[in-house]
Amino acid sequence: MQVVPLHRIAPIALLLAASPSVSSAADAQSAAPAPAVTLVVPGVSLGQVKLGMTDKQIYALLGEPQQSDPGPDSIEYRYPTLDLTINNATNTVVNVTTTDPRYSTAEGVGVGSSVLKLSTKLGLSPADCISVCSYAYKTGITFQVPTSGAPTAGKVASLWIWSTQ
Repeated sequence: MQVVPLHRIAPIALLLAASPSVSSAADAQSAAPAPAVTLVVPGVSLGQVKLGMTDKQIYALLGEPQQSDPGPDSIEYRYPTLDLTINNATNTVVNVTTTDPRYSTAEGVGVGSSVLKLSTKLGLSPADCISVCSYAYKTGITFQVPTSGAPTAGKVASLWIWSTQ
């Protein structure tokens, strides 16, 4: 058996001890907050779209919508991953909705989250349930969860943010 001097092993041992293990790196990645482009901040923003943005700012950010639905008080614009409502009087965004599972809150709650996750992470209970349960959060976000019979029953199917002002 060959004996290796300690002064040759010590630098390698220090490097191994200082480098993160594969599991700790994976844990850190899964605990990392959602990137700004998909982060939902209740009552403030859904990804890069902020409540209060003007129609001009939305056009500069998202371009042409796939569909526009004008109404007497507002106009709804539909994009591939979100829908937003612009108030006609102020020309500003008043709510934003998504069914895209890439968007989530800092707590990791989003489309596809279970009712258990809603209640444990945000402390929410349903406001009313007929065919869909609405979980309204006091700070400007509502989660829609279909009840039994739907393919997504018991999981968040959509979420929308709205102004708390």
